[in-house]
Amino acid sequence: NQALARHMDEDMDIDCSPILSGESIEAAGARIFEALIETASGKLTQSEALGLGDEEFVPWQIGAFL
Repeated sequence: NQALARHMDEDMDIDCSPILSGESIEAAGARIFEALIETASGKLTQSEALGLGDEEFVPWQIGAFL
């Protein structure tokens, strides 16, 4: 929802809540696609810019973990 997106704008890369207010899914999809291209071209995600999540995506973590 828009209130959450505004409250957490430093943590979210894409806000699709405008769909709830009438934005077309196609328009939201275009924004998602543009963000994907920008990220693939080197733009940092919000988490990367904040220095978060450096070890969160580990498909094969070695050793014991919780």
